[in-house]
Amino acid sequence: MKRNVVVLGLIVAVMAGVMAVRGDRELRPDASAEIEREHALRGHPGARLAADAVLAISPRVASVRPSSAAPVPKLSPAMQEYTFAKAYQPIYERLKAAPSRSPEQTWILAKILEECGRLADRQDGVGSSRNGDEAIARFDASLSPKDPQRAKRIAAFRVVNTDRCEGVREVSTSESEIRDLLTQSAAAGDPKAAADLVFKNILARFRTQKDGSASGSIAEAEVETLKHSIESGDPTALTGAMAALLLPVGNLSLRAGPDERPVETSAMFGAAQLMACDLGAACGPDSTTLLNACARQGRCDGASLREYLFYYVMSPETSQQVVQYESYIAQVVKNHDWSAFTFFHGPRPDIAPFVNR
Repeated sequence: MKRNVVVLGLIVAVMAGVMAVRGDRELRPDASAEIEREHALRGHPGARLAADAVLAISPRVASVRPSSAAPVPKLSPAMQEYTFAKAYQPIYERLKAAPSRSPEQTWILAKILEECGRLADRQDGVGSSRNGDEAIARFDASLSPKDPQRAKRIAAFRVVNTDRCEGVREVSTSESEIRDLLTQSAAAGDPKAAADLVFKNILARFRTQKDGSASGSIAEAEVETLKHSIESGDPTALTGAMAALLLPVGNLSLRAGPDERPVETSAMFGAAQLMACDLGAACGPDSTTLLNACARQGRCDGASLREYLFYYVMSPETSQQVVQYESYIAQVVKNHDWSAFTFFHGPRPDIAPFVNR
């Protein structure tokens, strides 16, 4: 039982992880931010910055991404509508009544039901108390009148606390119905659904463990499915598949680079998120992550997820890892080249002591 608790704690850590990148040449007091950014973005190995160089970094300084980044497909109209919807009910009703749906539309229907539908083991009214004028008033009262970000934080809170599930909360559903929709979508070729199913399968194995002597497993066919999902270039499929690959299973772990070091999971997931931004995911100031960061923490100056992670979230050391990992993922997306990765048939170091083989 103790081993299961430890491993499940690691699963939570994987799901919470998100990070990113910066660092380089020695910084003079008058050194320009342009030099600093150029080296950080390109990861030049020859010149390094002193540790206190982080004191010169600012989220308000515009940066220019290298042109060698992965191609930038646009989100499909269906994904744009789903991603930025203020209410899911019109989308749900239209897709539910449609005589036929695209694989992606079927995935969207499954995700709306999963987030909003009435499941037997879900408490009624989840999340409803944080919506509406009363919640906004409570939030308003919690901020100091002197807070320089006060107006921005209240505006961001209004946006992120819109109840997108209104009108769908009373829809009865089940895990079986959601899985059936994902199975239909995956069978028709949607890489997001394929990655989601693998993730669900791995979690189901964790839940069915009885003796606590192992940490779950992943099948070779599932690994191939996740690899194809990442290769697809679909930003949501990429992050979903990487989250599954980073789960603490006992029979597989990722290693990266010529020295085949076990990957740092939060850095790798952060790299996947940033590659997803390059592939068209919603990563601007209107993204949920940035709006939540502004509202709840007063971190309102980041113009993109990349900037937010680099400045507010990650340590310089983790940032440098993310830069390298992102280049490895770009090779996979652009060329289906997995040579930078090693799929080790054993647990990663943080769970190895808890795995009996």
